[in-house]
Amino acid sequence: MTLSSLVPVEVLIEKMKKHLPKFDEALLRKGYNYGLEKHGKQMRHSGELYFSHPIAVAEILIEQHLDLETVVTGLLHDVLEDTPVSEEEMTKEFGESITFLVKGVTKLAKVKLQSDKLNQAENFRKFILAVSKDLRVLITKLADRLHNMRTLEFHPDPEKRRRKSLEVMEVYAPLADRIGMNQIKDELELLAFENLEPESYERIQKDLEQIRQEGQDLVLPITEELKNLATENHIDVEVFGREKSVPAIWKKMQRKGLSFDRVFDIMAFRYIAKDLTDCYRILGLIHGRYAMVPGRFKDYISTPKPNGYQSIHTTVVGPFHTRIEIQIRTEQMHEVAEFGIAAHWAYKEGVEIDKSQVFFNSLVEALQSAENMDEFFEHTKIDSYTDGIFCFSPHGDLLSLPYEATALDFAYEIHSEIGNTCIGAKVNRKIVSLPTILKTGDQVEIMTSKSQEPRHEWLKFVVASKSKSYIRRYLRQKKSDEMIQLGRQMVKFIFEEEGLEWKEKAIVRLLPTLRAKTLEEIYAHVGEGLRSPESILYALYPDKKHFETTSAYQVNSLDEKKDKKEKAKSSFSGLSVKFAGCCHPLIGNPIKGVIHTGSGITVHKASCPEVTHAEEIDIHKVIDLKWDNLLTEDIALVGRIQVICDHQAGALNDVTQVIASHKMRIHDIHVVSRSVNFVEFMVDIETLRQDDFDRLVVNLRMMPRVCSVTKI
Repeated sequence: MTLSSLVPVEVLIEKMKKHLPKFDEALLRKGYNYGLEKHGKQMRHSGELYFSHPIAVAEILIEQHLDLETVVTGLLHDVLEDTPVSEEEMTKEFGESITFLVKGVTKLAKVKLQSDKLNQAENFRKFILAVSKDLRVLITKLADRLHNMRTLEFHPDPEKRRRKSLEVMEVYAPLADRIGMNQIKDELELLAFENLEPESYERIQKDLEQIRQEGQDLVLPITEELKNLATENHIDVEVFGREKSVPAIWKKMQRKGLSFDRVFDIMAFRYIAKDLTDCYRILGLIHGRYAMVPGRFKDYISTPKPNGYQSIHTTVVGPFHTRIEIQIRTEQMHEVAEFGIAAHWAYKEGVEIDKSQVFFNSLVEALQSAENMDEFFEHTKIDSYTDGIFCFSPHGDLLSLPYEATALDFAYEIHSEIGNTCIGAKVNRKIVSLPTILKTGDQVEIMTSKSQEPRHEWLKFVVASKSKSYIRRYLRQKKSDEMIQLGRQMVKFIFEEEGLEWKEKAIVRLLPTLRAKTLEEIYAHVGEGLRSPESILYALYPDKKHFETTSAYQVNSLDEKKDKKEKAKSSFSGLSVKFAGCCHPLIGNPIKGVIHTGSGITVHKASCPEVTHAEEIDIHKVIDLKWDNLLTEDIALVGRIQVICDHQAGALNDVTQVIASHKMRIHDIHVVSRSVNFVEFMVDIETLRQDDFDRLVVNLRMMPRVCSVTKI
């Protein structure tokens, strides 16, 4: 391919003038000539000059009505990576704004991570941080990826073609949808689907072609009938009809387990009205003439999607007894639906876009709280939000949530602290539990308590990535605090065993020797089993190296060593020792401890299956414990009971009153199930001794409205 075959800059200038009559033509020419010079004779896999790609990206951006800086960025987006040009030189030639955009879009250097998936997530993490500062980075990146997908067939590596297509499906198409750029989203999905599912793509294409050949191509006659319906009622509209895209048909087949011949609404029609009033007039005419399919009506005009999309959607049994989907919107709504945020672009006027409308804050929050890139990659798969729900706060504020979001997701959507302290919710004025799944239109009021804190089991039912992110962050911080306290107690114990003075200030002075930045870091490493407490003693008292070096939790086979470790473990209190939730040991039960690297000792009943399982794996991980070594003033053991009682007003109050009369505190309570006659709930009760717990169970069983009480 020669230079003469490239699209000339004059063509780009003429295209720009169609939506931006006045702009700096000299800057566009400069960007074109600079990119052409720097890329020189670089070639693509297709055999074309490489600069044909930046030109194509610029053309896509012009088609999307982007401003001059973004179009120039399209021409230069690969210069920093693929040519010797430095950031300083680019800034000198084109200014800081364009240089920032180019840096954000540039293909990022490969990061050595555990897998391609993590590599993709790391790159995407950097990309999102740039996008959060300027959305034009994302739009240029989408244009870049779109042209690469259009020419993907020329790439020689099938595995890379598949991986790039998967990346488009999981990341870039959902992002295009998030900012409402449906034209780009639809084409990205189609091109990616063709590479990922070639057999399914061909089969659906053949099925569609067969329908047309059999004379069932009803798009044109149905379009005419729908147009006439509006004209007869003196409404000036445009009507367009089309078949649904192949990926859309495939998604519906997979989601509902249908064969192609069972997908009835493969045709979609769109009314473009002059004003809002006409939209609802047309809706009335449609529903007045054709039978509406229940559950298939959505009014995105009154409740727009998070990306600003507005339209009325309804599915009816329309002309020729054909099930069709109809969308109704104004011209302005249609422009936003097709071009998304670019339809009302404000950079050319020097006005900053309100980025909150495209919900990038949640992705940035995910970056800040994710422990590793594998966790963050979960947040990049944001397609669950594209088919979400809308719920209202008691004050009428509208919140967007992913499909099957729970009451707890709603709490975290409001604020992290609201989610962390959430104990329940009122949905449409009815009290519900945290895992309750919400529906569009629900009004949700969150109930909180200062004593509440996130629990690991919450991760099992929350849906939103934001919720999972906040819960994990809290649990990690809590675990870190526990490990610091555990490590501190272990180090203190080692010093006391040797009759030596424990000097924290002296340890601080040895931080460089111990290769640590803070005292807390040392304690955390000891608590997690990454550093032995003896190593701290050796550093402070080198002449005391008569210990055998061992990890914090490794138990030596020597009896003396083992006895010392068991004595040490059994003497730890508070956060260093946890009591198992599987068997709920109480004072009076024979007990054993299971050592877990990174989380200390868990106390179980000696008969607990978890103890047997741990012994089978490594007998040295299980130690004998005595209650005398574990008891402290602040110890709080928990017993669990299952209660089934009559579903009557006051029944639960009767149960709690009996528990209070035994001077026991309720640690947790939640309803498991309820029916017309009975209600079942679990109660975790703070108690110390098994005999006290048994007496409580006996007294509860004697209550008239209690059907059964079972110790769990």
